[in-house]
Amino acid sequence: PRNSAQTLPEKGLGHRLSFFEVDDTDFRRFPRLARALRRLAPPALRKFYSKVAHTPEISGLFANAAAIAMLASSARSRWLVLVLVMIAVNVVANMVFRGNWLLSLSFVPGNVIEVLAGAWLLQHRDIWRNHDHDVRTYFRAIAAGALVPELLGATLGALVLQWKGFASFGTAWLDWYVGSALGAIAVLPPVLALRNLTRQQAVRQLMTRQTVALLFITLGFSYLVLLHMPFPMVYLSIPLIAAALITTPFIALFLCGVMAATAVTAIAYGAVAPPVFSAAWQHVLMFLPIVAMLVPVQLLVIVLERRRFLTVSLSALSSTSTDLSAVIDVQGVVQRVNQVHAMLALVGAGENLGREDVAIGGAPAVELDLGRGVGVVRRR
Repeated sequence: PRNSAQTLPEKGLGHRLSFFEVDDTDFRRFPRLARALRRLAPPALRKFYSKVAHTPEISGLFANAAAIAMLASSARSRWLVLVLVMIAVNVVANMVFRGNWLLSLSFVPGNVIEVLAGAWLLQHRDIWRNHDHDVRTYFRAIAAGALVPELLGATLGALVLQWKGFASFGTAWLDWYVGSALGAIAVLPPVLALRNLTRQQAVRQLMTRQTVALLFITLGFSYLVLLHMPFPMVYLSIPLIAAALITTPFIALFLCGVMAATAVTAIAYGAVAPPVFSAAWQHVLMFLPIVAMLVPVQLLVIVLERRRFLTVSLSALSSTSTDLSAVIDVQGVVQRVNQVHAMLALVGAGENLGREDVAIGGAPAVELDLGRGVGVVRRR
């Protein structure tokens, strides 16, 4: 070390500075360096976060996904009017944020082809209506509304932007696809769930004390975690998992969208500082943790709703059937028997639960097909 620790203001600090070979001359320069940082750092950070806030993958994140869901759940006779309204809103919004008519119009072809392709794919085989029946239909809906149409929209949009000289094809394509895909993963499930409800059902689910409490808990928790916790994306799914366990699928999916919007806003406005990237494509990595947070919770919501649906259906079936029936899981364990079985076996209906073999005489057996969107009961 080039200095004596005793010449520095604090002995403990002196030892640490000595380790880094900081002498008295260097130490005296610190106040001048601090003044320079106070003067230069704020405008530099504002400029940096302004760039982050106006990157295409953030600024137009959720708009196309909502339009896809609305169009897919509407009759095709109304598509022309809805698309014209979408184009007008799209141009005005881009004009407000970007201040350039030609640039605003350049986004229209890609957005239109993306929304039309997504709506058409979601209407195929009623995917939009059956998206939450099981895990398989969920992934089919995500592919149809959040992955495939964005390829078309990003490609056409990037070609137009490159043609007009606003951006290179590679940069524009990547920004467009990442923003649209992430927005669709966050927005499509709750909007499609909403479109499957009547207005009265949606209002009744939204206007409850539980929903309001969960909304404030989600927002408050996300604020604290994003501002004060390292690796905040790890913790954001905690209130979402709790919501999936205690509330309706629509409300749980709605809270997933709220959390995604909160996380993206935090990134855009600097509450969560993005890492330093050495290549342009690496900024995509900022958004992968949000996808990793959303998808497992959405799958949990669908699995829990599927289980509830099967429980209610089987309960209704066994209680109303005049045939002898028993529900046996794939391990051969009895989960439910009806009163007809109890009368024939001369035991209480609950006494056979958990057993691996139940004599059901010569009664016809039924098989429940769990691999479809809805349970199908058929005699064997």
